[in-house]
Amino acid sequence: MVYNEEELLRLLDQVIKKSVSYESSSVTYERAQELMDGIMYHIEACGAEEGSLRDENTPLEVLYQQGLEITKKKVYRAKAVYTKIIEDFRDYGVENYRETILKGMPAFFLNYDPIYLPQNHILTLDYPPLHQVVDKRGADLILEYLEDIRAEQHFLNRFSENAIIQVLEEVSSDYRQDYMDNIVYCILRQALFCMIAGKRMESLEVDAEDKEEIEAFFAGDTKEKALAKIKRLIEMLEERLDLREGYFQSYALEFYARL
Repeated sequence: MVYNEEELLRLLDQVIKKSVSYESSSVTYERAQELMDGIMYHIEACGAEEGSLRDENTPLEVLYQQGLEITKKKVYRAKAVYTKIIEDFRDYGVENYRETILKGMPAFFLNYDPIYLPQNHILTLDYPPLHQVVDKRGADLILEYLEDIRAEQHFLNRFSENAIIQVLEEVSSDYRQDYMDNIVYCILRQALFCMIAGKRMESLEVDAEDKEEIEAFFAGDTKEKALAKIKRLIEMLEERLDLREGYFQSYALEFYARL
C-alpha cells in the first residue's frame, strides 16, 4: 500500500515532538529514521490485524494509533506466555537455554519501547526454537518465539528430567556449556526411534538391537517415502502427547538427514 508522504511527515513530526519533549529541541537524522521505522511498524501491525481499520481513506494517524494498541496487546500476551513458561521451567543443565529464557528474556519486558522503538526486540535470542522465526521483529518476534518455546516446553515436560539429561549426555559429555542447539532436536529424535522400535516412548532409551530395527524400518525407502513415514510418526506423537498440531512437522527433514 502506498502512503501519503505528506501525512507520513506530519505524523513523524508529531512523534518527534513527543520524543524530545523532555530531552532537547531536535533529533539526529538517524534518530528520525528510527522513529519513522517505528511508525511504519505500527501501521503495518494495524494492516495485518483482522478487523482493523485500514482503507485508502483512513488517516495514517488513526492506523498508527490502532497499530500502537495492537503492539501493546502483543506485549501483554507475550508476558502472559512467559509467565506460564517460567512457572514450570526446567533447563536440564543447558546453560544457553537457561541464560536466554530466565536471564535474557526479562530484559525485553523491562526495556522494550512500544512507542518510539517498537521494531527493536532488544534480545539476540541465542537459544534457537525448533524452527527459526523469520521476517519478524519487535513484539511480533518475541511473542512468536515465546509461543514456540511454550509449545516445546509442553513436549519436553512429557518426559522425565533424568531421561532428557541422559540423552543430552550421550550427545555431549560437556553439553551443559557446549550445547547450543535446540533441546527438542535430540529428544524428539529419540522419541521417534522408540516409536519405531516399539518401545515405551517416555523411556527415551534405544539400544543396538533397536537401531537395527530402525534401519530395517526405512530400508529401501526413497526419500519421499521415508519422509512420509516420519511425518506420520510425528503426527501420531503430536496426537498422543496432545502437542501443538503441526508444529513438530518441521523436524521431519532434519530427522531424515540424521538417520
